[in-house]
Formats: sequence, structure tokens, C-alpha cells
Amino acid sequence: MVTGATALAVVENGAAVCGYTYVIQSTSFGPYLSQINDEAAAGFDGWLYWVNVVTPSVGAADYVLEEGDAVLWAYGEWGMSPTRLSVEDADVESGSAVTVQAEYFNGSDWLILPDASVVGGDIAYTTNGAGRAQIFLPDGQYHLAIVRDGFVRSNRVTVFVGEGIGRNVGLTVRVNQGGGGGGGTAGDAIIFEVNPAAIDFGSLNAGQGAEEQLGLRNEGTGSVRVEALVNGDPLFAQNLTVDAEAWNNYQAIMPADTQRDVTVGLAVPADYLGAGVKTGEIIFWASSN
Repeated sequence: MVTGATALAVVENGAAVCGYTYVIQSTSFGPYLSQINDEAAAGFDGWLYWVNVVTPSVGAADYVLEEGDAVLWAYGEWGMSPTRLSVEDADVESGSAVTVQAEYFNGSDWLILPDASVVGGDIAYTTNGAGRAQIFLPDGQYHLAIVRDGFVRSNRVTVFVGEGIGRNVGLTVRVNQGGGGGGGTAGDAIIFEVNPAAIDFGSLNAGQGAEEQLGLRNEGTGSVRVEALVNGDPLFAQNLTVDAEAWNNYQAIMPADTQRDVTVGLAVPADYLGAGVKTGEIIFWASSN
């Protein structure tokens, strides 16, 4: 997670984390973000920002963020709208459809978004007049989003398709400021366990981190591919790691009747403003390899 005191500071602070370059120019109206990587302002196109999907009336350098504010930056023409993607079920059986819903924010309400392309795999689907699409995908894990000219690309939603077993591990941390899981269920020779069934990272201050060990075991008769999915508080979704890499990059192949230990880590950003108990879950999904 990238944070900052102002909307413009989020861009500056995120450069080191995300690996992009940027140019901020001094103008008579104040600091102006003119370029990120190779995308430079030209003509009517430039870098725009929203806070909680609403266009602010002040420049990004002057917008002071409050706890819980979400900042969105996008390149394009003034007047384009933010979008969002949701799915009916993020875990579907082989051969079943993933049903998606596309919407856009018109400044006051979320409305359906027809004719939007669904991206995130070797697919070519477009939402219908109700902003919906039924997508048939090969077995695997996908990160779906929607795009349409004149609109901001949506959030990404992770979905699992096909045979497999998911094991949920509850996550808890208490941040100081100033679940289910375990057990195995057979399914076409996939028997997969995760222990323990919950992780408590304890009590952390901003800038601190903690790690805990989990044991994964494939007790089935064939090799499985293991992937991860995190739900719950954004603190976990944006700052959790598995074996020292971002959770959404984690993937492991486990032969039959093997066990491996994984390290689940949480780092609370130094400028994190939240406090109190945060909860979530990490799902380890095992599918036939």
C-alpha cells in the first residue's frame, strides 16, 4: 500500500515502491504532475486524480488526505469516469461461467457499463446492455478487469476456475497508532491441508512487520499447483507477502504426498494512519498440475 499526506505525495511515495518515474512541474497554479513513465500530458490528455472516486475541486498537491481515503490516478482526457468490476462467484467449477458486472461512477451514482471489454487472460468478451458478461475460461487463476475508451480501467478481481481445493487461513493484527482452514477434503484425488487455521501477527506499530510460518501438505495422489488469494482489510491485501514476495505472485508446485513450510509476512507501512484490530484471510488454492 502506498500512502501520503496529499494526493500528489502518493505519486511521489509510490515511485520507489512501484518502480516508475514521474515529472512534476512548477506552474502558476502550483505543482503539476505532467508525466509518469512515458505517458506525458499532451493536448487534452493528462494525468487526472480522484479521491474515493470523486473528482476534487483542488489540485493534487493541495488535497490533504484523511484516514481511509483511496486515491486513483489515471491518464486520459478530462471527464472520463472511474469504473469497477465485480463477480458473482470468484471460485467456479470447470466449464462453468464467471459472471461479471461492469459499472461506472457518474459523479454521484454507480451505473451499469455496457460494451466494456473484459481483460485478464486469453479472452475476448464484452459486457452486454446490462453491463454483464458470462465468461468461460480454462482452468486456472485469472486477474480480470474491464476497459473501455473514455473510462478509467477498473480494479482487478482474482478468480479461480476448475478443480481444486481452497484452504482459508484467518489473519489478525492489532495496529498501534501514537477463518476457517486446516483439515483436508478429497476431490478427484486432491487432498490438501493448511495448518494452522489462523495467523495472529500480534500488535504492531507503523513501520513494523512480523512473520509467521504455515505448513502446506499435499496428501493427494497427484501433483498440485498452489496459488494464493487475500481478502479482507486492505492492510493485508496490499502488504502481505508469501515467502518474501507479493502474495499474488506466489505459486508453488507440490508433488504428491509432500509438505512444505511457507512464511507469511506483514509489513505495516511507516506512514500508515490506521489503528485498531484488522482482519482478513489468505486462501491457498490447490489445483491439479
